[in-house]
Amino acid sequence: MSIISVNGTTGEGVSQTTEEREKTAEAWISAAKETGQTIMVQVGGTSLVDVKRLAAHASKIGAAAILCLADLFHQPRSADDLLRYLKEVGSAAPETPLLYYHIPGFTGIDS
Repeated sequence: MSIISVNGTTGEGVSQTTEEREKTAEAWISAAKETGQTIMVQVGGTSLVDVKRLAAHASKIGAAAILCLADLFHQPRSADDLLRYLKEVGSAAPETPLLYYHIPGFTGIDS
């Protein structure tokens, strides 16, 4: 099985508008229907409103999972802050698995 991470953290996702990110995810989901690939969509960004919108969209279009970075602007001060943030994001797509995209260098949280 091939797993594709759409809108990952090397700049392609967070460099796009929310609408562009949605269209990119839609194109990958459409292609995966023919190729049998599993699609996970990275929704992290600087606006919680947009992050939740992207999570709900990914769930609606059939992503196998949602990947989320920690808040990129207001970095969590503790693991509890991070957990609260991820729960908020997950509430936008409660039926789709949410995976934390762990990059300790961005958050300073390594546990």
